[in-house]
Amino acid sequence: MNRSILITLLLMLIASFSSFAQKAHITNNFDINGVKIGSMVTCSTIKSKFGEPTRIEEVGPGFMFFYYGKNELCVINNELTSIIVYDNQFPVLTSIIEGGVRVGDNAEEVKAKIRQKTTGDIIETDKGFMVGTYDVHVSFDVSLRKITSISYHLESY
Repeated sequence: MNRSILITLLLMLIASFSSFAQKAHITNNFDINGVKIGSMVTCSTIKSKFGEPTRIEEVGPGFMFFYYGKNELCVINNELTSIIVYDNQFPVLTSIIEGGVRVGDNAEEVKAKIRQKTTGDIIETDKGFMVGTYDVHVSFDVSLRKITSISYHLESY
């Protein structure tokens, strides 16, 4: 009898670890339009994935901003290092959440999807919420229960 209880408890423990392991860590798996932050990219990669930018700004050797309206992607030494999205032109988190998340989505529904699919706490902020830690996080600005902007920056930059 004791042996079957021990085996049952062990199986429950293993199941809980495997379900935890299936959840993604949002900051390690963050992507925009299917391109992960931290990916190596070229100008042609950016243009093929996102279209022709409104403007390209080179601020130093190997340090470029690609603007799509107000949206911006930052590339440093051919690595996509940060994004700020202000409209629904590009989905983010497509590798974690089916269909991704877009500006204009209902913030509470997005939080529920994030809780279901990712690890990490959701931290309320003055402007909305963030997921991750204070050092490494994805920020979601919210107004009238709708997401108004999404930003993420690699911690190394």
